[in-house]
Amino acid sequence: VTRPVVQVFDDTDLDFQLHPTGHRNQEFDNITYSDPGFYTPDLDNDWVSVDTDGWYKIYFTGTSQKQVGTSDTERQNPASYLALNNNTRLDPSLVYSWHKRVDQANITSEQGFVLANLTAGENISLRRFMAAGDANNRPFSKRESWLFLEKMDDENLLFLWDSLGGKTTSSDGSFDVNITWDQEEADGSNFTHAAGSEFFTIDEPGLFEISYSVGWDDAGSGGRFIGCARMIRNSVPIEPSNLCDYTRGDAEARYGTVSGNFLINNTAGDEYALQWSGDDHVENLEPNSTWITVIPVPVVPQDTYPPEIKINSTQSQVYTTPSIQFNISLNEFGSLGWFTLDGGATNHTMTRANNNRDFNYTNSSVPDGSYTAEFYANDSQGNLNNP
Repeated sequence: VTRPVVQVFDDTDLDFQLHPTGHRNQEFDNITYSDPGFYTPDLDNDWVSVDTDGWYKIYFTGTSQKQVGTSDTERQNPASYLALNNNTRLDPSLVYSWHKRVDQANITSEQGFVLANLTAGENISLRRFMAAGDANNRPFSKRESWLFLEKMDDENLLFLWDSLGGKTTSSDGSFDVNITWDQEEADGSNFTHAAGSEFFTIDEPGLFEISYSVGWDDAGSGGRFIGCARMIRNSVPIEPSNLCDYTRGDAEARYGTVSGNFLINNTAGDEYALQWSGDDHVENLEPNSTWITVIPVPVVPQDTYPPEIKINSTQSQVYTTPSIQFNISLNEFGSLGWFTLDGGATNHTMTRANNNRDFNYTNSSVPDGSYTAEFYANDSQGNLNNP
């Protein structure tokens, strides 16, 4: 399985002002690739262009610090989102956070991830703005932030997405709406989903990573309203998967997003759905741009091989001193090393060193005679080597 990724980090300072003029691209000063050839960075390091068509999962975190104010009750409301081609907001990605008391919550982060079908040459940037400010409209300073792109081309990968979101509205805060999936893309045969259905089935047993994101539109009715999402398995809520965020409701900040992911130990045939809850009291909080990915987690085969031992000392030679150093090195982590000079009648436990790969022992009173040193070692799985 190959998953080319690019990571971009930032640790420089930049101030952002209150909206609507405060929307700014986050600039990045460090870019790392696991597989060159899939991505092209902007020379100013404020966006990344993809060089290959395909589906991408894009993770981001925007962190900021509130400027010192005159009152510890003044609050600020920074927000982060992903922009496509330096202009279009990539939904669902708009995430908010709060600054309130300077001495208790002056640093905060917005975090999320989005699934996007990108065309070669399109670029992604992390944008930030202030959704609400304190009475003196002070700016906030950007802190360490990052962006992470992962190309999704694995086998046995399931996408379910719905660009229009759920078809009904939940307005009383209860989880009474299942998202209906209009579109699907799946590789392999581990999954079952009927077009237009609320449910999908993972047909194979094992460990799976499930990621989801739900965005919504508050339709500009004003006020702060709550949207929540959670996963259910065989009609039973999965914990932890219940996440909530809020919408301000004005023209500038009417959208919200919740994103989550978790691991599930699936039993063959388990049925899943994504539930939605919106509470705005006037029945206009509609989900949109919703998606799920399901990825099987590779099982690491159990180690059944014993460690290989390299004898550094003693050597096949005559020693003229009763103090002799015994030292071995392993090709993997070891849990225990020892040796014997008398066929196992007496074992000498050795001291671990060098990240549990080396073992040492000093015997300062070896009597005159002829000896054969036999060394043993266990690895972390309990596999024992032959001497």
